[in-house]
Amino acid sequence: MSPHRVTIAEAVTLTGRARRSLYRDMDAGRVSYHVGDDGRRRLDVSELIRAYGALPGMEVEKPAAESEGATLSARLLAELVELTRKQGETLDAQREELAALRREVAELRSLPAPGQLMPHPDYDRPTRKRQALEPSEGEGDSPDPSVKRQRDRPPVRTFADLLERLNARS
Repeated sequence: MSPHRVTIAEAVTLTGRARRSLYRDMDAGRVSYHVGDDGRRRLDVSELIRAYGALPGMEVEKPAAESEGATLSARLLAELVELTRKQGETLDAQREELAALRREVAELRSLPAPGQLMPHPDYDRPTRKRQALEPSEGEGDSPDPSVKRQRDRPPVRTFADLLERLNARS
């Protein structure tokens, strides 16, 4: 028997139809057939599938290599999807970290450079009060010489000025 051509008995098994129905369809021209050397009718399996659709009596086996390849492909695809998901999560975390670092750099850039610190808001208040208490020029000289020395000195504005004044005393 050819793998592509079957006998009437095999066709009955493959299609699930009655023998009489097959002969009727062959006589009506709905199913074509071949007559073999022995005078028996043979039907092409493809002709049975064309006329009757998928054959319930015929098990379609996939080759073992093909089914293993399909499961391997499915497994590889699942691994690729998981890897892509993890990379997406890593990328999101890196974006958040980058945004936080950019905010921090912007905050640091808004600060004054070292050595150019901004004066404290209360820095000038004692000086203003002191200036208001000290007599202005020409109002009279104080008999205390330390008051005159304080007036002649520049005010202390930085730590370096304070160190300089302390070194001058010694």
